[in-house]
Amino acid sequence: NAHSRRYQAVVDARRGKSTVLVATVAFVAAKAHRRRLGSETTLAAVQVAEDLAHDGRGRRLISTESVGKGAVLLEEEPIFMEGPAATMTSSAEALRQLSVSNSGMMLELCSESPLPADICQRIQEASAGDARLATLLHISALNSIGTPDGGGAMYKQVSRANHNCRPSAAFRVERSGHLCLVARRPISAGEGVTVSYLLEEDLLKPQHERQ
Repeated sequence: NAHSRRYQAVVDARRGKSTVLVATVAFVAAKAHRRRLGSETTLAAVQVAEDLAHDGRGRRLISTESVGKGAVLLEEEPIFMEGPAATMTSSAEALRQLSVSNSGMMLELCSESPLPADICQRIQEASAGDARLATLLHISALNSIGTPDGGGAMYKQVSRANHNCRPSAAFRVERSGHLCLVARRPISAGEGVTVSYLLEEDLLKPQHERQ
């Protein structure tokens, strides 16, 4: 669908996040509502960190404790959500109506990485000279996560997760937008939590076709 193609188009762009000074914000997932995702699912915690990562991707999710496969690292509700029929124009209108609080959380996400020229052109047309709106549209294009109906959603914490073709965690998103971040393998304390921005079938392709 259109959203999946858009997310794949910005995979390389998100790899260009700038390095920032050290700062951390803890998020304790144990306070989240418990949902059973398997016979041995448990809740753990993750930390959102701004650090001098060796790969230069800046903000990332870090597991604060060692967890096993199937552990629910984080549960979250969206701060912005749009359906499968959304266009850049309709997204712009929805973002104009977004609460100050939620738009503020969006503005904390990655906004510096470049986007393909055609997406940038549509952003400029839809924002009609409104710089703040253009930034929100840019952030949405970079950080949205696909929903089961083909739409997209933004999250304060999970949208910070970096990409890896061999991710340590995976998204499980409900139609309501409620999201669980689940460990795909054991993750050590202090290890970065990564996800895939690509579809599962694309992960099986040779590396030269994924880049």
